[in-house]
Amino acid sequence: MKKLAVIDCGTNTFNLLVVEATKEGWTPLFTNKVAVKLGEGGFDDKVIRRDRFARGLDALLVHHTAVQSLQCDEVFAFATSALREASNGSEFVAKAAHLFGLEIELISGDREAELIWEGVRLSMDIGTEPALIMDIGGGSTEFIIANAHEVFWKKSYLLGVSRLHDRVRPTERIEQNQLHELENLLRGELSDLQEALK
Repeated sequence: MKKLAVIDCGTNTFNLLVVEATKEGWTPLFTNKVAVKLGEGGFDDKVIRRDRFARGLDALLVHHTAVQSLQCDEVFAFATSALREASNGSEFVAKAAHLFGLEIELISGDREAELIWEGVRLSMDIGTEPALIMDIGGGSTEFIIANAHEVFWKKSYLLGVSRLHDRVRPTERIEQNQLHELENLLRGELSDLQEALK
């Protein structure tokens, strides 16, 4: 029996899951979520701003403290869109290793889509017919066409909600011209998805 911790360093939130793992499976023991908004204001320049950088490290401190308190045997940490796209993403990873002894794995969009499929098929029966799985993140959105046994097509797009918000900059109530801009953007970016769905 082992206590395992997984830290997901996402674009909007840093999430922690601690489980007790046995040969039969695993049981959740503790979860926590810290809002970070890591990519805020830096998507266009492909950089994590200094205030967001500090906020990310603060979130890791919170999770690191919980992991130590729960006496976890192993810790796995992954980072997605904001950190993999940012020019200073590797600097953040190095800082996390120095401060907390945490080895953050920067996963590709392709790997992220794969893991999403694995997670979905563990949580529900997808069936044998092709189904579309969509994971909406802050920095990226993944689409996976798959069934319970195999992935037929997958792709990660830089179309997360925070990234789109920074690009379109909608008013409090989205205006018609902003809606058209968003629709045109999505139509252009997702043309290969439309073909794959056919």
